[in-house]
Amino acid sequence: MSAYSESFLFKTLSNYKNYMDFKFANYRFLSESLMLYRDDELISLKRNQAVLLRYFLSAPDGIHSKDDIIDSVWQGRVVTEQVVFQTISQLRSIVGTNAIQTFSKKGYKWQLPLEILEVTETLELKSLVTTKPIENYSPSTTSSVTSKAQGNKAQGNKIYYAAAVFAVFLFIMFASFNQSDVSEKKLSIAIPIAVETLEPLTISFNQSVLVAIANDSRFNSQKVNLVSSIKQYFSAQKYQWLQAGLNPKDWLLWGEILPSDKGVFFRYTITNETFTWQGYVFNEKLVGLEQVFIKRLHQLGDLGVFVSSALPMDLAVLSSIHKKAPTDPEITLLLAKYYIKANQTDIGLTYLDKLTNLNSAFAQKPYQARAYYHTGKVYKQRGHYALAQGQFDKMAKVLKDTPLTHLQLDIVNANTWLAYAQANSTKMFSVLAGGFSILDETNDPLALFELHILYSILAEKTAHHDKKYNHLNEAQALLLQHKLDESNLAIVYYHFALFSQDNNKAKPYLKRILALPRTANNYWVQDQAFELLVQNYIEEEEFLLAHTLFEKQLTSPVKMVLKAGVYQAQQQNELAMPLLKKAFELARLDYDIYTGLRAALGLYRLTKTIPNTQAKYWAYLEKNAEENWLKEHNVITASE
Repeated sequence: MSAYSESFLFKTLSNYKNYMDFKFANYRFLSESLMLYRDDELISLKRNQAVLLRYFLSAPDGIHSKDDIIDSVWQGRVVTEQVVFQTISQLRSIVGTNAIQTFSKKGYKWQLPLEILEVTETLELKSLVTTKPIENYSPSTTSSVTSKAQGNKAQGNKIYYAAAVFAVFLFIMFASFNQSDVSEKKLSIAIPIAVETLEPLTISFNQSVLVAIANDSRFNSQKVNLVSSIKQYFSAQKYQWLQAGLNPKDWLLWGEILPSDKGVFFRYTITNETFTWQGYVFNEKLVGLEQVFIKRLHQLGDLGVFVSSALPMDLAVLSSIHKKAPTDPEITLLLAKYYIKANQTDIGLTYLDKLTNLNSAFAQKPYQARAYYHTGKVYKQRGHYALAQGQFDKMAKVLKDTPLTHLQLDIVNANTWLAYAQANSTKMFSVLAGGFSILDETNDPLALFELHILYSILAEKTAHHDKKYNHLNEAQALLLQHKLDESNLAIVYYHFALFSQDNNKAKPYLKRILALPRTANNYWVQDQAFELLVQNYIEEEEFLLAHTLFEKQLTSPVKMVLKAGVYQAQQQNELAMPLLKKAFELARLDYDIYTGLRAALGLYRLTKTIPNTQAKYWAYLEKNAEENWLKEHNVITASE
């Protein structure tokens, strides 16, 4: 543990005192870390349930109105009274029906006798961090933190207090993966800085993983600083990696706990400079889940996932890994997505079928759901809307009674766009309303922001202008209130640019978009903004300004096509031709059909005087473009 000195940790933790614990009946509640124990058993609470419980316990003598509860627990979020009723009902089912009494037209009051304990002791570090690495991986060693928390109440309290402090001070661990000798390839565990952005179980689990990695001889560690929410990590993988200031061979790893009454998922992401790996591990109990996850890291390492020469992964690498682990759902899903992107959808669907035919085990549900999702998207793209709807319905059935809210929101997104494709605006807005209902039970401002943006986009497309601006304003309010990452501004600026209906008014917004950090969520917005800005400059014959947007050495085939368009507008076809040829070559190598079509179209038009050469590009257009696309771009089809 090179980066974690015992003296630094001791100084940090010893300054964190005066915790407030509450005891009632056979329960004990830790207000700082939002942990609830029944006897020595850790009880799974959703964040809203835990915050509501802390609210009642902190003021047990008062009668609290619904408005006061909403202000204190949901803190400005727009929720219905029904959400308050449901959360109180859920809390009663956990701590007892007599714990909270309803006073008609007044509110709610805590009823059970309450004991308040002040904890002022200094936390022991020896129980949390082992400074000497263990030579051989031992499940009993790596689970010591969690098992002690379950088996010994006082020691468990110290562990979870320390977990909360780690979250406040933000530790990010880098683990150097070692297959047979010392390696420079690194993994990292990230814990967001603000405790309120994490569910309590995620905080405690991340601490257990930190200890497990520190005690594993196949890992090494160091410390960096990142400030963001865990939800933002999942939507901006590359950006978070860049923010960490890592070396090219370093990996950044993060995740979140998703508990249910049937077991606990750990949703994780591992990313480096060029590649992102995502997956889930599952265990029936939180105790021992970190062992399952460490074992998974070992499996991925043995398969060669962390070998730098395999990045970015191509078909040969993926196929090789799949042969080593033909039943691994994460690898099968990745291979399916690769074939779909390469426009070999029938092969991709074959791999997706393998996932949908997995056994009905609860642990397999994320992969079955994703398989139905991608299959439905393929059918929708083909115009087979009934088949697509069937796949999305099966996905919803798989996800019923699971804690996989992020996948449930994927269904909302998919069904919304499917309804739009079918010109069914009533169904479209109904699906969106269902999405807001799902988010009523979560503390996820980023997901709420994205849903408001989606609503605004579709309201614009269907000429519901009042809804368009209402939801755009709601999204902006969330952005400011919750201090969401600035990369999310891209979609807001993009709206303003589109709504302006004026090039001069749109340009400042498009320029702002290009100045924002590039993430997995906003890259398409930045690409659209770049193209719109280039087109605007071409229309106004501001060619010098258009050229200043491009870097000197172009590597993107899309930008090559756009720059060629600038040259063509300047009547400099001799400069446009080599760019289009290079873009055509790169697009085909990357299975980028859309960019390949745009490059081929440009070359087809520039080679009218060279029939044999023009025939080559016509063959590509005829094979890959739909007839409507060819007509739209004034290309005469063979039938005509």
